[in-house]
Amino acid sequence: MSDYLQILSPMLVLIAAAVVMLLVSCLGRVVRDSLSVLMPSLALAGLLAALLAAYWGIGRAMPGPFNLLSPDGSLLLTRTGLWVMYLGLFVGALLVLATWNPNRSYQRSGGGDLAVQIGPEFFALLLISLAGLMLLAAGRNLIVLFLAVELVSLPTYVMVTLSRPQAQAREAGLKYFFLGALSAALLAYGFSFLYGLTGSVHLDIIAASPQLRQNALGVLALVLVLAGLGFKIAAFPMHLYVADVYQGAAAPVSALLAFLPKFAGFYGLYLVMSTAGSALLTAAVPMAKVLAALIGILAAATMTIGNLLALRQRNLKRLLAYSSIAHSGYILLAFMALPSGSIQTVQAILFYVFAYGVATLGAFAILSLMERQRDEAQEIADLTGLARRRPGLAAGLAICIFSLIGMPLTAGFVGKFYVFSTLLRSQLLDQAWIVTLLTIALINAAVAVGYYLRIISACYLDSGAAPVRIQSPLAPVLGIVLAAVLTILLGIAPQLLLKHLDTLAARSDNVQTIQVRQEDLTTIYRADPGEQVTRSDTASGHTGDLSNRAAGTDPSFVSQIPTSSLLLTEQ
Repeated sequence: MSDYLQILSPMLVLIAAAVVMLLVSCLGRVVRDSLSVLMPSLALAGLLAALLAAYWGIGRAMPGPFNLLSPDGSLLLTRTGLWVMYLGLFVGALLVLATWNPNRSYQRSGGGDLAVQIGPEFFALLLISLAGLMLLAAGRNLIVLFLAVELVSLPTYVMVTLSRPQAQAREAGLKYFFLGALSAALLAYGFSFLYGLTGSVHLDIIAASPQLRQNALGVLALVLVLAGLGFKIAAFPMHLYVADVYQGAAAPVSALLAFLPKFAGFYGLYLVMSTAGSALLTAAVPMAKVLAALIGILAAATMTIGNLLALRQRNLKRLLAYSSIAHSGYILLAFMALPSGSIQTVQAILFYVFAYGVATLGAFAILSLMERQRDEAQEIADLTGLARRRPGLAAGLAICIFSLIGMPLTAGFVGKFYVFSTLLRSQLLDQAWIVTLLTIALINAAVAVGYYLRIISACYLDSGAAPVRIQSPLAPVLGIVLAAVLTILLGIAPQLLLKHLDTLAARSDNVQTIQVRQEDLTTIYRADPGEQVTRSDTASGHTGDLSNRAAGTDPSFVSQIPTSSLLLTEQ
């Protein structure tokens, strides 16, 4: 039980804080309204406590080269998963700051409905959704992955619906819910095929199963998984809901949707593809080429459709929604290099998603401070004259937009460079395929400049001033400043984050693969060369040293199981 509590401690802290806030929201109206100003503080306290639980309770206690494993093998926390927790909690704190607006009353008033309704429920649901990301970071079997992805998604359906009093928000929430249910069904269907083919829900056993490589249904299973998670990452053709939902939701909720479900979807896709998908993609069979080509075509279609649709937008939320689709296409390119560089792939994904999330959050935070006719400012024209009225906000918005473009000296440029270089290392398809995909990506990056610069032009070049009321409370401004500074800092000195992500590669590359007898093995840890590796023999109870048993030297160890960090074999 202690192993479970240690791995799940950040998640449990977030859930506890969310329960307290939900209990507050159930109190009488007078008490609830008087305590509502404390909700952002409680949310930040919960995030800080979860970060301390992840760092002190897990990170500093993680035993040397080994990873933390639950007794039944359903939870496995690696160094990569720990960094997913860190990045998710940090962006969650930025989102709370960007949403914390004490100058605005979020209750209904006699003068009519205000633009947004961000109350205690929003912060509680945010923490619950982040708790789903914490569970996903430690998930190692299909059941846990499915539950974690849905725990990330379910609170967002409620947040979209409750974030604004307009009928548009309720329509967006309903559309988002039904399409989310469809994606959950596709994901569960794909997982059921993986289980049916291999007889196990553990990812490492699925990756080792010969049935996965020999049966064409393995490709169908991964296509269904890709379709189910494609809804979370807003990839073509599961992208149709994005613009309507972003436009219907309040700006803070749109900022959350641009980062959290996308982050969870990409990391979940990485977990599946780096085990089951990688085993299939490295097999010398025609269907491996089919799956690799499908991922490449999906990436090209996603980025192209997202950018072309964004070119026609005048609504800022819809423009950022379609640009998020394009960014999903760029990130998908990194998956082309999974068999030849799994750790480099997750480094590129983590850095890109983090850089994109920070920049998008900063843009939406600025948008949330602007009101027009008792509603949120949403049109590009509403930014006219922003540089003259609020030069600091205009500069912060410009920095975030330049990062989304991928301009040098911004985090977005480093993220794109990292993804493109990862694509060049791919060995899945012919070089002509790789060059074609890279050319499409570069053309799309150039196309994106056209609609992003319209935002900069409205702030700095257009004359006059839009009739927009702009607020400047301390917490959102602090969140915007942190987003802008972090964007520039990671653009100038990306090693501040990359040096930590590089430790993932160093720890995972310097390992040895050991051949084992499946019939008497429970668990096996992979360690740095020269360190002792032990096994538990369930037949005799013997624990022995396997570190010197090289592949092929012992005829009793007859089957090699490829894994990333931990092997689980069923009896």
